[in-house]
Amino acid sequence: MFFKKKSKNKNRFYKAAPAKYKLSKWDYLLMGLTLIVGLFIVSVAQRWGAEPLAESSPQPRLPEVKRVQILNACGTKNLADLVTDKISSHNPTDFYYFDVVDKANFSTFNIEESFVAYPTDDLQAAAADLAHLLGLPTSRIVQQNFGENFMELDLKVILGQDHNAFLRKE
Repeated sequence: MFFKKKSKNKNRFYKAAPAKYKLSKWDYLLMGLTLIVGLFIVSVAQRWGAEPLAESSPQPRLPEVKRVQILNACGTKNLADLVTDKISSHNPTDFYYFDVVDKANFSTFNIEESFVAYPTDDLQAAAADLAHLLGLPTSRIVQQNFGENFMELDLKVILGQDHNAFLRKE
């Protein structure tokens, strides 16, 4: 009387699940379009708020590399190694880096004064810098044709009998 009859088929706490919905090709197209528009909006928002790229500061000027040959014209052993050490201990200078690419003997051993030779006018400043580094006066800088320059030398240092005068200055 006061109690309702319970149905065995129904669960009183849960509703029956709705029928499954099957996605059509238009649904997939709409989801893809929404995704593309969303990505576009995000990329525009990122660019809109982005700081402008800072201009790069000018890089310091690197020294030019000059290829140097050292020729022993006095016959003293290991003299070219001493000069190479002196050059490498002062490298790089303000404008040049002197790379000693060859050490050899000069054609004769009777040269009195050491000097720095350069082949073209554009290398005169580099020759002056190298002469200053070695302690040679500017009067010892000479322009000289290098002939067949297969080693692509920029400068030559010819070490004469006076090498003690400028090698011991340090």
